[in-house]
Amino acid sequence: MITRFITYLLGIIIIISSSAFAQNELGNPYIKNHIPKEYNSSATIWDITQDNNGLMYFGVAEGVLQYDGSKWQVIPVDNQTTARALDVDKNGVVYVGAKSEFGYLGKDSLNHPVYISLSKNLEEKYKDFTDVWNVYVTNEGVFFLSFKRIYRWYNEQLYVYEYDDITAHLGFYVNENLYLVLKNRGLHVFKEDKFVPVNGGMHYQNTTIFSILPFGTDNIIVATRKEGLEIHNIKTGEIEPFKNDVNEQIKSNKIYHGTISENDELVYATLKNGVYVIDKNGNLVMHINQKRGLQNNNVKYVFKDNYGGLWVGTAVGISYIDLNLPLTYFSSENGVKGFVRDVIRHKGQLYIATGNGVYYLDKNELNLQQKFKQFANTDEQFWDFLVVGNHLLAGGSHGFYEIKGDKIHKIKNFNSNAVFHLMQSKIDSNRICLALKNGIAIAEITKNDEMKVVHQFKGYDSETHQLQEDKNGNVWATTAFDYLIKIENSSFDKEKDYPLSFKKIEYGEKLSSEEIVKIDEKLFFTSKKGLLSIGENDELVLDNSFNIENLSEDFNIRRMQKDNNGNLWIHYHYEKTIGQFLALKTGDNTYKIKEDPFTRINEKVSHTNSPYIEENGIVWYSGGEGLVRYDYNKDISKRKDYNVNIRKVTLHSDSIISYGSNNMLNLEQFTYSFKNNATSFTFSAASYGNEKENKYQYYLEGYNKGWSEWTYLSTKEYNYLPESEYIFRVRAKNIYNQISKEDQFTFVILPPWYREIWAYAVYCLAFIILIYFSIKLATYRLLRSKKKLEDTVKARTKDITIAKEKVENQKLELENIHLELSERNKDVMDSIKYAQHIQASILPPLDKFYAEFKEGFIYYQPRDLVSGDFYWFEKIGNYFIMACADSTGHGVPGAFMSMIGATLLNKVVADNKVESCEQALTTLDEELQRSLRQNNTTGENVSMDGIDLALIAVNLDKGYCHYSGAYRPLYFIRNNELTVYNGNRNSIGGGFNQDKVFTGEHIKIKSGDQLYMFTDGYTDQFGGEKNKKFKRERLKKLLLANCSEPMAIQKQIVEKTFSDWKGDNEQIDDVLLVGIQIP
Repeated sequence: MITRFITYLLGIIIIISSSAFAQNELGNPYIKNHIPKEYNSSATIWDITQDNNGLMYFGVAEGVLQYDGSKWQVIPVDNQTTARALDVDKNGVVYVGAKSEFGYLGKDSLNHPVYISLSKNLEEKYKDFTDVWNVYVTNEGVFFLSFKRIYRWYNEQLYVYEYDDITAHLGFYVNENLYLVLKNRGLHVFKEDKFVPVNGGMHYQNTTIFSILPFGTDNIIVATRKEGLEIHNIKTGEIEPFKNDVNEQIKSNKIYHGTISENDELVYATLKNGVYVIDKNGNLVMHINQKRGLQNNNVKYVFKDNYGGLWVGTAVGISYIDLNLPLTYFSSENGVKGFVRDVIRHKGQLYIATGNGVYYLDKNELNLQQKFKQFANTDEQFWDFLVVGNHLLAGGSHGFYEIKGDKIHKIKNFNSNAVFHLMQSKIDSNRICLALKNGIAIAEITKNDEMKVVHQFKGYDSETHQLQEDKNGNVWATTAFDYLIKIENSSFDKEKDYPLSFKKIEYGEKLSSEEIVKIDEKLFFTSKKGLLSIGENDELVLDNSFNIENLSEDFNIRRMQKDNNGNLWIHYHYEKTIGQFLALKTGDNTYKIKEDPFTRINEKVSHTNSPYIEENGIVWYSGGEGLVRYDYNKDISKRKDYNVNIRKVTLHSDSIISYGSNNMLNLEQFTYSFKNNATSFTFSAASYGNEKENKYQYYLEGYNKGWSEWTYLSTKEYNYLPESEYIFRVRAKNIYNQISKEDQFTFVILPPWYREIWAYAVYCLAFIILIYFSIKLATYRLLRSKKKLEDTVKARTKDITIAKEKVENQKLELENIHLELSERNKDVMDSIKYAQHIQASILPPLDKFYAEFKEGFIYYQPRDLVSGDFYWFEKIGNYFIMACADSTGHGVPGAFMSMIGATLLNKVVADNKVESCEQALTTLDEELQRSLRQNNTTGENVSMDGIDLALIAVNLDKGYCHYSGAYRPLYFIRNNELTVYNGNRNSIGGGFNQDKVFTGEHIKIKSGDQLYMFTDGYTDQFGGEKNKKFKRERLKKLLLANCSEPMAIQKQIVEKTFSDWKGDNEQIDDVLLVGIQIP
């Protein structure tokens, strides 16, 4: 007895092990679990089906649960009992079997699904059944199977078949044959309006059959808990075991249901250990249970939908398995720890390098939580693998390693600097280049087949991330900075002790986060701006040489690899999305984009690296959360079409007018008045697995110009539409960028009452009446206006005649006044011109000035004919005394002041022989106040006018200049340096300050020194681009810039500068500027 038990146990272990080996690298399938809280119904799922529009239906305790891809709703059966069985006919009608009830789902007047009972039409004697466990739609009607009876709905009639020994899991519909399992009579099939025995059917006497699946034309596979899977030839009656990897498992784990997958595989549900997928050769394809992401191991139903997905009804909810997806994944729950940076296979073993260490995929491990196992002493970051002959090399954060068997040992430390990348030279296959945090090193295989680091370049210590060799043997390196490094091939000459020769190549952005790609011996550098290649003089240039069809210019290729078939595996950035696609090479050297199924990779792995491509069609994508396995051999060529469904149409009053499209309904039913002109559409796509990524596009024909932008919103509202007939069209795009079939809803908006035909007739009649009375009224008013106008014309004619006479008299009077004013103006102008002549005669002659200073100039520009600015000079003994003065005001008042000032200067300076400038200013101030009676305390007939001036006395023999000023400065230039001597802050005269004190300066002079005096008219002039004052600082710069020029040239420059600055502006004041160069 013990021996038998041990033999049995070993057999189970061998079977389990062999089945595990068959799926040892598959990883976890993509599963989406729906919990009862999500769909707001009971947990246990009894049956699953799908209608022609792609909507899913589930048998639950509350009735029939419907799911459209966005929302769930329960459709109760009449007696509020559990729906245990469902099936759909070719017209999309869902038939339902429940407790003491069966029927189908119809639609009410609003297109809303409702349950319609068929069993209520039974005779009373046939209504005493309990649960209907199976519903099958066949060519011979719809069969409802209960333990006591079978009900058949055919040609609008019900037929009843009575049996007293129907077993659990009553019947099965396979290859258009309906099978019935009778406890005492074995397996039967429905033929010619009755159930007849199947050849060999007695083999199942007193046995519960849990699944019958097709196996060719004449064979079926029967599943029982007694024998497991058996092949039954229904023609000959022969029965033989179906040899498979998991026969004992599905028996011991209590098989409960079965179906056929999209790939014609056998799928079995068990109550204790999830779902088994077996191919027709008996090989275990995949075992899906809680360890692989299924929410519960108790599975009561499996259903393949129209698109190849597998729906699983568990004891705690609904799961959707993308069984048709050629992607599986490994995550931290499978032992993958840290960011996966590289994947490689060596001697049949798969290795991964992560941020936590080096791991290998243990094919013999049965526990999925421990599929990936870490090498001992590798608790650091690892970056890269490289296979060289029999050597498996790795780069880590603390050095350079080699993996041998189940051991890993360090080749070199590099002072704990990281090794980011490894590259084998094609020029010299024995040479390995290492990209280091502090430079580049070289390793070689010794004669003893040992790996050894032989050199690290000195003079180059930049952090290097990637290496690649061009066809000439030069090595290119990306760095952590905004430049590349090109290392000349001569640097690898071992005989010359590796003489380093390199150059930096800048591009303006960091390239280290991307890759160097080598395609057909040509190097490409991926960057944020696009693919770069090497141009003339090693310049990096954008390269768009790959002709990829329908590739947007905004697509930014960040990583790329070419496989042995010439296809390109591409990682891209596009707008705000990151993804992958395969560019399939066509016959004309172009590439066609294949996005499906690569759009699903980012669900499991973020920030993916370049894929690891194996020759057998397996491709590994690695990144932040683990790695994804893609099987090119199981990739379908084209996905099946799916539907988008209009689920609800609502008016502004929140009244629902339809649950779904109205293609099959009467259009008159959807004609609305203008006051209800606010319509809302709700729609959903029947594309499952990642429904949140379904996007929608809509188009209201008759209103919109075209399709909208894609949006995740599944509703659309229209308000205040003009009266017309409209067709609302909607379509979807799923995560694979596959566009759905289109759904439509047609409706009519009637015009408002004021735009009805009868309303327009009333408008026309009213308009005619209005025109008639308007004409009558206008005629009457016209006659009245004519009479009034005639009277007005007569009166106005008389007034005009009188006014004309007055105007002629006024004109004659104005002509006399104008003549008198012209004569007076001529007298005034003659007086002013005479005053100009007098003023000019008072000013000293210029030849006297130029006799003393050949290099000098006087720029004198009055604003009017006469000026308030004046210059004065006199030679007294060895002194040449000169004043640059600005009198109060300008024009005639200023001219009077200038004549008074000149007269007083002659009196004070020339007549009194005053040699002190400050004394001269003091005396001049007293004389001017006395002349203008400014010291008169009575305040009668007092003038407050004054003079600002600069006064100098130059003694050329002794070589000095005495200066004193009243508000006017002296500019002194020697050796291209300008000194400013500011005047006293008192005017000459003015009467405002009776306690004035004037001081002066004694300045030593020598040949070549330059003296400048000026009034404020030059610096206060408005002009330039911003219409501002010229100011003293600008004058200083002007004088300094031209001080080396002769004085005659300086005068021209000063004059031109003033004219250019003033431009079209008016001159605001008199201008005087004097320049003297000491001989």
